[in-house]
Amino acid sequence: MRPRDTVLRLTLVTSAVACALALPPHHSAARQDGGGCATPASAVTSVTAPSGIELVYVPPGRFLMGVEKRRADSRSRTPDELPVHKVTIRRGFHIGKYEVTQAQWKAVMGATAARQRDKANPSWRMAGEGDDYPVYYVNWDEAQEFIHRLNSRADGFTYRLPSEAEWEYACRAGSTDAFASQPGPLDAMGWWNDNSGGQAHPVGQKRPNAFGLYDMHGNVWEWCQDNYHESYVGAPKDGSAWLGGGSTNRVMRGGSWDYDSRHLRSANRESLPPHTRGNHIGFRVVAVARP
Repeated sequence: MRPRDTVLRLTLVTSAVACALALPPHHSAARQDGGGCATPASAVTSVTAPSGIELVYVPPGRFLMGVEKRRADSRSRTPDELPVHKVTIRRGFHIGKYEVTQAQWKAVMGATAARQRDKANPSWRMAGEGDDYPVYYVNWDEAQEFIHRLNSRADGFTYRLPSEAEWEYACRAGSTDAFASQPGPLDAMGWWNDNSGGQAHPVGQKRPNAFGLYDMHGNVWEWCQDNYHESYVGAPKDGSAWLGGGSTNRVMRGGSWDYDSRHLRSANRESLPPHTRGNHIGFRVVAVARP
């Protein structure tokens, strides 16, 4: 399904993304009412790295992070989504087109999803097994080890987890709604407790967002680089990870197959200690081209 080429392959994916950044303030599409605003682009570049991980280029831009009280989805917001603040992504980046799969994890780490489960508790249940399923039962520390091993290959990219701001920007892909799927149904874009049948699913089966990213809503929670903070007071405005201070917990985004739709919102934030494993927790990577 996803090529494992040992050379970079470039393809163009059409993506119409509206953006207030290039529009005058009075333009109807330039309303700053909370949510995302991505640089307009007629195409998004998709790359398959030597690691076999498909990456999508996310262009620079700006967006409003968090949810304002007057937005339709404000009833679902939590205090840690405030204050709404403008974030400017000055440099584009590549991010995984899909969540890291079980095949990719095994190729780098030599462990199956079942082995990951056994590290936590052999009696805990699996939530779907197969090469194209997202890997889960992966804690934040192990995600960092996976990234370290990728970087040791020196394949032309420097890999890392996304910052929380990069994740929300990539998830929204220009959307200012609760879900990037709107005005369409969430079911078209994500696996959650209303449609998952009680388990995760192979990546890429739902509709992608406007950047060409799959499963940003649901399937498995995704670790971010940041320490968790109880509000956005003092948060970086340049898209970088917010490290130090706050909690020792690490941020997770996106919701999962066993959570309700409120947790799948683009702005929703969750956190857990970095040693936590679960059959609903995985990750995707960011990759920056090396000079």
